[in-house]
Amino acid sequence: MRFSKPCTQDGVAIRAAAVLACQERFRSIVLTTSTTIAGMLPLLFETSLQGQVLIPLVISIAFGLAFSTVLILVVLPCTYTVLYEHKNAINN
Repeated sequence: MRFSKPCTQDGVAIRAAAVLACQERFRSIVLTTSTTIAGMLPLLFETSLQGQVLIPLVISIAFGLAFSTVLILVVLPCTYTVLYEHKNAINN
């Protein structure tokens, strides 16, 4: 939300600022997440005993990264927008 605060101070609406912030950070977040998950994929097909131990760890990390990506790109800007509008409604 570091990007959306200067936008709102420049007169941009909060929703537009949240969308601009998501567009600004989308590529780096998705590329980091996808490369990390792609790097862990070979462990899913490992058949050794050590690989069998690591498979649940890889699955947990991959789903955690995917879930946090959705949270960062969708839920966080929506929450920020709602709370910002709520704060302005209380102050007015």
